[in-house]
Amino acid sequence: MVRIRTMLPACALGSLVACASGGCFGAIDSRASSSGGDGTVTALPPSGPVDAGSEPATPSATTTFAVVGYAGALANDDQYVYWSDIDGIYRATKTSPHPEAIIPAVTTTSIVTDAELVYVIDSSLGVVRAWPQRGGASQVVFPGAANATMLAGDAVALYVAQRNGGGVLVVSKSSHETTATLRAGASVLQVAVTGDLLYTAEEDPQVGTKIMRSRVDGTGDAVEAGYSDARVDLVAADGDAFWVGTRGLMSTTRTKPLYATDDMHVLQQGVVVVGEDVYAVESSHYVAPFQRLLRVRRDGRGLVDSRVLPATFVEQRVDARLMTGDATRLFMTSEGRPSEIVSVPVF
Repeated sequence: MVRIRTMLPACALGSLVACASGGCFGAIDSRASSSGGDGTVTALPPSGPVDAGSEPATPSATTTFAVVGYAGALANDDQYVYWSDIDGIYRATKTSPHPEAIIPAVTTTSIVTDAELVYVIDSSLGVVRAWPQRGGASQVVFPGAANATMLAGDAVALYVAQRNGGGVLVVSKSSHETTATLRAGASVLQVAVTGDLLYTAEEDPQVGTKIMRSRVDGTGDAVEAGYSDARVDLVAADGDAFWVGTRGLMSTTRTKPLYATDDMHVLQQGVVVVGEDVYAVESSHYVAPFQRLLRVRRDGRGLVDSRVLPATFVEQRVDARLMTGDATRLFMTSEGRPSEIVSVPVF
C-alpha cells in the first residue's frame, strides 16, 4: 500500500539559507567550482567534507513516494521507478507517480529490468521471478535461488550472486538455464556488470569485503580490484566499478578515494553514476545533523558540487543504500517506517 506526496517548494532564487519548508537544496559556496564561458570546469575544489553552514540554498522541486512499510529494493529504467514494499513490488512513472502493484505478496532484495521483463529475487521462496512489462502475472524463471543475494543483468543473461560459496550463476534469459558458474566457491554479496566485465563484492576473512573483476564469459583470471572492511554496494559503468568504503568514495581504477571522508562525516552506501560524475550522500553530526548530496568527478579531480538535503528528509535520514537514477533525476530512500522514496534533480 502506497501513498504519494508531491512537494513543490516556492523558494526564492539566490536565498542564502535553507528553506524553512525543507523543500530546497543548499548549493556549496566556499568550495564551488568555477566555470568558463563554455561551461567547462576550470578550477575544482579539493576532495573532502565541509560543513552545511557554508552552503546557501537554491530552489528545487522534490517529489516523495511515501511507502507504507519498508523499501527493500529500488531500481529504475527509462520510464519507471521500481521498488519493493512489505506487501509486494511496485512501479510508478517518473513524471506522474501513480503506484502500480506489479508483483503482489513478494518481497525482494534486488530488482533488474529490461525492455520486456522485470526480474526479482523472491526472498521467501528462493526463486527468481519475471514480470512482463506489458502486464500479467509473474512467472518463476529460475528456481535455484535459495542463497541469492543480488541480481545483475545484460542483454542475454542474468547474474545471480550467491552466499555460502555459491559464486555467481549465469542464467540465460532465453532458456532460463544455468550456463556457467563464475567465482565458484566465493560468497558473493554484490554483483555488477559493465560490458564484458563482471565485478563482485565478496566476503573475505582478511579484509572484510574484497572487490573482484572477472570476465562474463569466464575466460582469464579474476583480479582483485579493491577492498573494504565493511559490506559495500557496487555500481558499474564503462568498465569501472564504484562503491563507498571506509576511506570514502572508491573506484576500481584508482587507489586513492575519489572523495575522502573524515571522522566527523560518513558516506551512505549506494552511489549513482551519471556521465562523468558519481553521486553519493554524506552525513554529518558535527554541530548540527545534516546530509548533503555530492557530485564527484570519476576521473579523480574531486568534488564538483553539492546540495544540502531538505530538513524534512534529514529528519527521516536518507538511506542512500538504496539509490538509483538517470541523467535528470536521482531516487533514494529514507530510513524509518514508513520509509520514503525521495526524488531529486541532478545538478
